[in-house]
Amino acid sequence: MGVEFNLSRLAEIILILIFLLLAVLMGYGIYTSSAPWYGYIIPVLVLLVQFGSVFQVWSNRNDFIRLNGNSLAFKNNEKEGVIEFTELKLEQRKTEAVEFKMSGDATGPFLIILDNHDQEHAFDLKMMNLAGHVRSLRKYIEKK
Repeated sequence: MGVEFNLSRLAEIILILIFLLLAVLMGYGIYTSSAPWYGYIIPVLVLLVQFGSVFQVWSNRNDFIRLNGNSLAFKNNEKEGVIEFTELKLEQRKTEAVEFKMSGDATGPFLIILDNHDQEHAFDLKMMNLAGHVRSLRKYIEKK
């Protein structure tokens, strides 16, 4: 069966509720403030990022990675498959995940796989809501 890395339903619900609560609190703060029009620009951008985070968790709620020996089964959005690999490693790379960062590019953990045909496959763990499993993945890779 192997080891499966995914975000539990409870964790997804908690994340969505936290992001929604932060968005509602920020929206209420914007609504009750009496700042000039340009004082709303940054708070509204942060509010949009919060709603983007909710959408990101919701849209990637069924993503998983299952490792079994030298085989990796995955679901990443609508892509599913099984890859026979020769090498696994974790790297920090530029990510497309929604993140509020004032400087530099947003980076996140990637699971890099080299398959039997020497083709590289990269899985954006932050985008798949699996960034919390990096330590567990690292331990799994070190055990192999």
